[in-house]
Amino acid sequence: MTEEKNIVQKAKEELKKRYTQNMAVASSNLCVHCGMCIDQCHYHMATQDPKVSPVAKAEHVRRVMKKEHDWLRRILPWWVGAGELTEEGLDRWVDAVFRDCTLCQRCIVNCPMGVDTPLVMATARGVLTAIGKAPEILMELADAAISREENMEFFKEFYLEQIKSMEEELQAKVGDPEARQIRATGAEAVVASCDNCRHQLGQLNEHFDLNVKVMGLAELVANAIVPRKNGDAHKTVN
Repeated sequence: MTEEKNIVQKAKEELKKRYTQNMAVASSNLCVHCGMCIDQCHYHMATQDPKVSPVAKAEHVRRVMKKEHDWLRRILPWWVGAGELTEEGLDRWVDAVFRDCTLCQRCIVNCPMGVDTPLVMATARGVLTAIGKAPEILMELADAAISREENMEFFKEFYLEQIKSMEEELQAKVGDPEARQIRATGAEAVVASCDNCRHQLGQLNEHFDLNVKVMGLAELVANAIVPRKNGDAHKTVN
């Protein structure tokens, strides 16, 4: 019982560290449960299970944030949906934020209120990782990636061979033997819906000096809504 209290307390402390202004907005009552994000989530589209909808997944975290920070919960906790954090609740977080979410940002793009659900999920991932409840395989892969980065020259040739094989796979997939990598497209920006893909593309951009802007869907939509000063639009590839 003491061990359970310790891990829950540690989780609360980690959550408090990550309680920024943006997180406060995302975890507030801004979500009106309209459901417009549901049909945009590929997990929900594949399973039709309301438990994996963006609002349901984020609510596991939001209810705890409301318990800790929402002033209204002091008089009407049931009204705001505030709830205590438990170790069982942390286990539900693991499924919600690691198994059932890729941080693709499709939900925020389609949210009329602009609720940053991916921020809520990413914050929960950080908390779970800090208290040692992240999936073991992900931790092992992260450690392996860090180890490889410390010896990049050792893996350089293997890495370049992988990139070459991916180019050949792309050519076969699109049926175009002339399909080349990002540099040959002449694109000014690359859009990736997956957070991990965006990170990898950012590393490629830096390593090969491609001089392209790597962005997510939310940023792409924002750029489309707010015209650039010179009136030009990015030429993009996805």
